[in-house]
Amino acid sequence: MKHFQWTFDRNRQVAWLLDDPTRADGASVSWWHFRKGAPLTIDGALRLSVKQVGELVDASFSVGDVLCLSERLGHAMQALALDQLQLIPACLEGGYELFVANLLKEVDCVDEARSAFTKWAGGSSVRPDKAGEYRSMMRLHVDAQAAGQLDIFVPRGWRVAIIVSERMRACIERVGSRGTEFVAVN
Repeated sequence: MKHFQWTFDRNRQVAWLLDDPTRADGASVSWWHFRKGAPLTIDGALRLSVKQVGELVDASFSVGDVLCLSERLGHAMQALALDQLQLIPACLEGGYELFVANLLKEVDCVDEARSAFTKWAGGSSVRPDKAGEYRSMMRLHVDAQAAGQLDIFVPRGWRVAIIVSERMRACIERVGSRGTEFVAVN
């Protein structure tokens, strides 16, 4: 099965840019909460605001790369990957309803032989807690066999990447993906 990294298309800045979500009490919710591979319990709807004005799109990423989906796209994706995606209701300023996507699957699938990356050095005074973990990823390749039949997930050790199957890519493109792009990773 072919897989793709799904990202914000920085060359086509047609889409709005959303600020990171906040809880009803105003506390921000970091992007990594939505890429830990576990369900979240959040009381009430999250709140979103527009950071940079642009076109209303079905899929967008916040400043901190939180994946935000229209109701239409969120339901289409969840129908394909029910146990792989949690849709958390969010209200955009002005009353527009969205979902924040929480990715529920984390897979040990980085093909290190074909990827180009750096790792945090042991004994580093900057981030000793990260020794041996990925620091940057210039080129990501995913082992398709390790990914199996999953349609949406994050690679273990590199949670900043959202990986989708060819089947999920087709679903996203059918509903709407303007302002995003897909990069082959295997």
